[in-house]
Amino acid sequence: MPKFFVTREDIQGNYILIRKDTHHILHVLRKSKGDLLELCDGKNTDYLCEIIEVSRNEDQLICKILKRMASSAEAALKVFLYQALPKGDKMELILQKGTEIGVYGFIPFNSQRCIVHLDPKRSSQKVERWNKICVSGAKQSGRGNIPAVSDPMNFKDAVNKAVKETDLVLVCYENEQTVSLKTALTGYGEKPSSVSIFIGPEGGFDTNEIDYLTAQGVRSVSLGPRILRTETAGMVASAMVLYHFDEMERKGSELN
Repeated sequence: MPKFFVTREDIQGNYILIRKDTHHILHVLRKSKGDLLELCDGKNTDYLCEIIEVSRNEDQLICKILKRMASSAEAALKVFLYQALPKGDKMELILQKGTEIGVYGFIPFNSQRCIVHLDPKRSSQKVERWNKICVSGAKQSGRGNIPAVSDPMNFKDAVNKAVKETDLVLVCYENEQTVSLKTALTGYGEKPSSVSIFIGPEGGFDTNEIDYLTAQGVRSVSLGPRILRTETAGMVASAMVLYHFDEMERKGSELN
């Protein structure tokens, strides 16, 4: 069943007001009064609802909540993908697929070997589009949360943010010869509540950037013997982290 996102303000007691996607619901899915919909508040709660009223101009739907459920599509572990700005439209692919995989948030950043450097005006437009891509990806994949894309940061600010705000911080580095991602995760001990993953640009990280990362306590890890593209590495690493900590299983439950 297709899922649609609403805001907390749209939820009033046992009823939900739908203000967006009404044309798609009524004319593409051909839903009408009495039909069921799955709605989500974007905060990990899903709602099974019945359409009970359609406005005259079809711009609003009133739905009655039949069941509240913890989202079965959200991981308890929050994975943040720190992605060095790639060239072209690669960032859109990274956001789309990362959202489908289960990434909780995306933080673009500039590094020494980035080909793309966004000016403030263009950056604002890009971030707006990137967040729309996450909304679309969250709908398509049935997420219970819409991942947020932050404004691009400089390298050191991004590293400091990750170290301060997450339990485990990893950097995927093609020249790492000793520690694999699997080894780092197995040796961590108790399951973390949050993990940040740093992915470099097309040219990889400069050695002084790796030195700075490791000096801040970030673990350098290998993703294996093959060199992955920047748009592939984040997807692989995120999926491996979620799988390792048993976050690829459906865990939703009905709420009171």
